[in-house]
Amino acid sequence: MASREVFFQTLRRALGKAPGVDLTPPGPDSVALTEKASAIRERSPATLASLSEAFVARAQLVGWHVSRVPSKEAAAAAVVNLALARGMKHVVRSAHALLDRVPVHEALASAGLEVKVVAYDDEDPQGSRAALREVMLHADAGLTGADYAIAETGSIVLLPRRGVSRIVSLLPPVHIALVETSQVLESLDDLFLLRTEEFLRTGSLRGYMSIITGPSRTADIEQTLVVGVHGPREVHLVLIEEEFP
Repeated sequence: MASREVFFQTLRRALGKAPGVDLTPPGPDSVALTEKASAIRERSPATLASLSEAFVARAQLVGWHVSRVPSKEAAAAAVVNLALARGMKHVVRSAHALLDRVPVHEALASAGLEVKVVAYDDEDPQGSRAALREVMLHADAGLTGADYAIAETGSIVLLPRRGVSRIVSLLPPVHIALVETSQVLESLDDLFLLRTEEFLRTGSLRGYMSIITGPSRTADIEQTLVVGVHGPREVHLVLIEEEFP
């Protein structure tokens, strides 16, 4: 027994009081939570197709420009076409694993665009952070993957880790996000359940979550809505709908 608890028990006995009542709320049922998380991860192709339709409809309502493509190669082509149509010259990108599987970096470079991966130098984090911020200030677009997408709200979710920072999705005037259909969840409840299960399994939540629902919007006291003040004014989403195995 911890020395702190021994001290309080001794104090209660000296005062003639009953043992204290444990008011700690019960934790989640880890077995049930794991089963629910597995059910979410093992959804059928038909369910994922239905969720993708709902996600696209909601995403368009909240301001995403959505492109649906059948393959990773088509996703890369869609990003290049968008960049050329907008006259872009400089693109920054995160180190999302999806962007390594989609040949988008090479496709942009082949089209004549400068592409910079945002990753800090461990030997000079302050200097590299300042240099990368300067690069991002002059970037035409920020390119990211996503860790989840939410059909209920039309949002994408970014989880922070090395090489994946929300600044790529916030600082450039245009944000382009690549999403796979397997990443679409039904609701925020599903997202929080998966995050809780991850915490119980790994002991870590990796910090904050960035939930992006359309372009940046802000309004003053007169309810005048302005787009693009605290983030990108234009957001594009490329949904990769490859056939399921």
